[in-house]
Amino acid sequence: MLSRLLNQQDPGPAYWRSMFIRIASSKLTPTQKLILAEARECEGTGLTLTGLAKRIAGRYNMPLSTVKWNLRKLRELGLITGGNRRERRPYMLTAAGRELANALPRYHLHTTDQGMANKK
Repeated sequence: MLSRLLNQQDPGPAYWRSMFIRIASSKLTPTQKLILAEARECEGTGLTLTGLAKRIAGRYNMPLSTVKWNLRKLRELGLITGGNRRERRPYMLTAAGRELANALPRYHLHTTDQGMANKK
């Protein structure tokens, strides 16, 4: 069986992109999906991770600690980057984070009660 798998042709980039989105989406909670989508919308505005957390917490009436905890998880997964306590700099989505955030509205946010329709 292993030799048969090794002899198969690579299914190509579209397949791997689709699989990445499916697997990554299944790993994230609805709150993390919402935060990632919001981070994509606000990217390039110069916000730090703390600034982004405050914006999302206020916009969705979520506890700031919840937003910060979920941002930390997204950072640990390699989907978002930003400064730290010693170095303040704007956050950015990684290539993987941006790809996933762009796909989320089509694939998942419409299935959650925290989808984009709940924006204030």
